[in-house]
Amino acid sequence: MKRVRLHEGVVSRRLIRELAEARFDDRYAVTAYVNLDRMDTDGDQGVRIRIRNRFEKWRAMANGLDVSGSVRNKLLHALEVIQATADETVGRRHVLGLAFFVDAENDTGVALPTPWPVRSLCFFEKQYVLTPLQNILAQQERFAVCLTDKDNARIYEYFMHQLEEVDRVDHEIPGKVRYPDPFRELEYMRKHVVSFHRHFEAVADRMLKYYQESPFDRLIVGGLPEILPQFEAHLHPYVQQRIVDRWDVPVDIHPEELRQRIVRFEQELLAREAEQIWQQIQERPPAGRALGAPDVLTAIWQARVQSLLIAPKCVPRLRVCPQCSRLTVESSTCPECGAAVEPLGEPSDLAVIEAALLQGGQVRQADPELLKEHDGLAALLRY
Repeated sequence: MKRVRLHEGVVSRRLIRELAEARFDDRYAVTAYVNLDRMDTDGDQGVRIRIRNRFEKWRAMANGLDVSGSVRNKLLHALEVIQATADETVGRRHVLGLAFFVDAENDTGVALPTPWPVRSLCFFEKQYVLTPLQNILAQQERFAVCLTDKDNARIYEYFMHQLEEVDRVDHEIPGKVRYPDPFRELEYMRKHVVSFHRHFEAVADRMLKYYQESPFDRLIVGGLPEILPQFEAHLHPYVQQRIVDRWDVPVDIHPEELRQRIVRFEQELLAREAEQIWQQIQERPPAGRALGAPDVLTAIWQARVQSLLIAPKCVPRLRVCPQCSRLTVESSTCPECGAAVEPLGEPSDLAVIEAALLQGGQVRQADPELLKEHDGLAALLRY
């Protein structure tokens, strides 16, 4: 294997389950998360230099393992292939991080691109380490898109800027025909209506089955405005309550055109949600909110963050306590245990996001202008 295969399409729940269930009792697997975000580096070349330095440390980790020479060589080869793949991916549009899962013994693996930066981490274990990936996936919601007319339907899954068709339903529906005999015409019209409602029922059943197999957070339905209410009436309440918009689009719309429209819609939706959270923060009394890095980091330590607003490029450089992992921005000693703090060896915004997600908090990116006076951080508190 000269390069790790880049996963194309949606990172499905099934794929995550397969990675989580993989076990390597008689051999080692390599899990590596590589940050491709430019941050403050000098363009793509600066990112590659940072990657090279990181992999030097990981090679030292592999050389320090208590394993046979043969196993060590396979791990080092896996790291070489992972680094080459990461170098080639630098600068790729919408890819700010890579999650690698490589079976070092069998020389196989997959790389999952992410539109979010990641913490650069590496693990040599008997199974894949998915917690960092799950933290990344928790930052975005899954969309289902169902486009239907009276005889055809397409069902898509959208996640992390990727769109994939997951099902289609096609039926032959009797057309509308005019008869001299009004009774024959009425009977034919009845068959027409019954037929397309059966089509709607079949599509609704497929949507429920899809939701049960791969739960989604939001649903967009599309088709002619005059038939969508009739179609929605057939959807199960679990599916119906996830509808966030209705689009007047044809079933055969080009997938790339549909993907671009969903990307724009998702960005607008997340921006509205960030504005709503900011409004709630402003309306809360001081005890129910946190503004600025010191207060937000304290709330995170106390596991009180319900919703976090963050403007990544505005977050100041943080420090971390090596004893209790408390994040701090101003003090030279930990405000909790008194130990000397150290510079954080990773992007500050990633550490804050991860800490908020680990306590079940919602995270939304905010306009930097909104939070420029608050260190790029604000939070709505649980109590």
